[in-house]
Amino acid sequence: MTHFKELDLNEQIQTNLSTMGYENPTEIQAAALPPIIAKKDVVIHSHTGSGKTAAFLIPFIQNVRLDIPAVQYIILVPTRELAAQVTSEAERISKGTGVKIASIYGGIGFKGQIKSIKDGAQLIVGTPGRILDHLKRRNLSLSVARGLVLDEGDKMLSMGFLPEVRLIMDYLPKRHQTILSSATFPPAIELIIEQYMMEPTRLSMSTGEQTAKEISHYYCLVGMDEKEKTLLAFLEKEDPSLSLIFCNTKADVSSVFQFLKHAGLNVAALSSELPQKKRESILHALRVGKINHLVCTDLASRGIDIPHLSHVFLHSAGEDLEAYVHRTGRTGRAGRAGKAISIVSGQDIANFNMALKVHEIEANEISAPSEEEVAQSRSSNYLKQLEDIGFAKDTDVHDEFTKMAESINSEQVQSLLPFLLERFFKAPKLPEWDRQETHLHVEPSAPSESEPSRNSKTRPPKQFRGKTMCLALGQKDGMDEFTLRNLLKKQANVRNHQIGRIEIFEYETFFEIHNAALRGLRKMQGKHYRHFEIKLDASPVPFDKVDQFRELKPVSA
Repeated sequence: MTHFKELDLNEQIQTNLSTMGYENPTEIQAAALPPIIAKKDVVIHSHTGSGKTAAFLIPFIQNVRLDIPAVQYIILVPTRELAAQVTSEAERISKGTGVKIASIYGGIGFKGQIKSIKDGAQLIVGTPGRILDHLKRRNLSLSVARGLVLDEGDKMLSMGFLPEVRLIMDYLPKRHQTILSSATFPPAIELIIEQYMMEPTRLSMSTGEQTAKEISHYYCLVGMDEKEKTLLAFLEKEDPSLSLIFCNTKADVSSVFQFLKHAGLNVAALSSELPQKKRESILHALRVGKINHLVCTDLASRGIDIPHLSHVFLHSAGEDLEAYVHRTGRTGRAGRAGKAISIVSGQDIANFNMALKVHEIEANEISAPSEEEVAQSRSSNYLKQLEDIGFAKDTDVHDEFTKMAESINSEQVQSLLPFLLERFFKAPKLPEWDRQETHLHVEPSAPSESEPSRNSKTRPPKQFRGKTMCLALGQKDGMDEFTLRNLLKKQANVRNHQIGRIEIFEYETFFEIHNAALRGLRKMQGKHYRHFEIKLDASPVPFDKVDQFRELKPVSA
């Protein structure tokens, strides 16, 4: 099969696949789709990023009986993040088909999940522990279930989910379709195949040759005390828009994160003990480009799926032979090119060489980038940014500076330009908007104690009674009252009498504005002040309570 159109799929599913950019199936999809659609048991031995998720989602969605408002297919995954990702993929493939999908995993309340089940969810994606909880509480019935997927079976086994998986499978009807996906096949996985699957079709696409052709593998031999410095040099030379950096321990994650953060990189750290909401927030920031580099351990990274991840860096060799494939498999997804760079010291070399040998992967040795190479790469990146001068179109520049620029001669330009470029590129970055997060109970409409009543003769003029807004710029960004008023005037056509009280802190500016001027503020959103993007939003607190932001500092990712 070379095209999805060769399958007798629902027309809406075909349209959705085309919209998603799925024109030609991957190797594993071409092999797995026909037997799964034919409702046969299938074992998939495939590396990460080969497209196996769609290989079982497409047939399950195709085979759902819309006239049965009950769970017909269930997909078990090892982590919450993977559950969310598979659910998202299923929703895109099933859009407009009428198939109801529910995501069931821990870390969130039961109420919404119970409602989804009662509303007639036909396909469920979830983690074993929470699925079993619902089964035991009789919130969920699998009496009419027609199919089950065990996704990343080896990971579920290593995380201790085997007892829950067995119990869940005992709730299923005697005859149902079972799909098992696993990168490795330890004895316990083979036992599940033998006990719970009927004459399964085995598909193996997990060879070292396949992994190698999608990912370029490199390694650099350095001393133990040179690892962080070498990692930084590679990050600056390669300049990936998105990268994962793997460490073996939480202590290493913390050390590498602090080193890279101090060097000025836009980096975050992910540890397994982080609350689920914080993990999801960090992963979302990585996917949308707010974070460029993520430092993590193997355990913390489970379930991470970034389709356009170009680079993976291994700060240390994995503690087992499978770790290398799982780590590097985060890049080179679904046929895209990827690059894996390992920073190898003397104590890593034995494990590293063994992993390459077992998985038949050829890695090329490279030297650490020199200071000249790093400087040249950094300069090239700066020049690319300067070429894209779109940011200057809406930038607020005082007339006096425009006139000054016109009067500067060439000799002064040569003297001033290096200084101005350094100030431009080395200026502190605009703190992330999530520094505004607070647990305060907000009642914007309630008048403050100091605010006169409507009947008071001393109440403020009507034009000062409007909404309180928050601008994600403050004193650290060069904001003052004169600049704010001028900015509002030039970019939003706001008049002085429409602006009420103003309070400027280190990283935020709060101001009152008349309702009649709110429409104009929308024009400012996304424009630029100097080289900062303007981010405006309704204040999270009334103006009289903004003083609590006086000591607020940016939240580190």
